[in-house]
Amino acid sequence: YAEQFWPGPLSLIVPKLDAIPNTLTGGSDRVSVRCPACPIARDLCRAWGGPLTSTSANLSGEPAALHPDSADLPGVSVVIDGGELTPSPPSTVYDPDSNTIYREGVITADELRRYR
Repeated sequence: YAEQFWPGPLSLIVPKLDAIPNTLTGGSDRVSVRCPACPIARDLCRAWGGPLTSTSANLSGEPAALHPDSADLPGVSVVIDGGELTPSPPSTVYDPDSNTIYREGVITADELRRYR
């Protein structure tokens, strides 16, 4: 699936490596990973030398933050200004091992089925 849809709006639920702290997965043996289409995010990962953990810049159920000024999250002290974002549907969250779509977003179930 990664070969078909990355970089892009597909989050894959995969087995976590032992090196990933349980605090990042809530004790789960699975983790969600994604290679974003945003070049700034990919450049940050390259500069860091590996993956980064992040969250959406909005509270659950609230509208997406499309500008740095609207990214108002408790405990967040730094926002990278990548300019105004274009509104877009959320990523699809998919577990290929169980064939479960946890959230259907930009990539539809029909599109995923083509690559099973």
